[in-house]
Amino acid sequence: MATAKEEVTYRVLDKKNFVGFMHPKTKKFITANENNEFVVSEDDKEAIEILERAADTFKV
Repeated sequence: MATAKEEVTYRVLDKKNFVGFMHPKTKKFITANENNEFVVSEDDKEAIEILERAADTFKV
């Protein structure tokens, strides 16, 4: 039986314009959704590290 992958959500602070970043492994541009949130797999350590270090985002 397969289990659903867990996701981690980071939100952009109000009045900030952090819209995305280049993923270091896939070289894809990762953008915030319509709610100014980044939803990434908890297995994606590279993306989580970038979002943790970003001054304009916080973990929900």
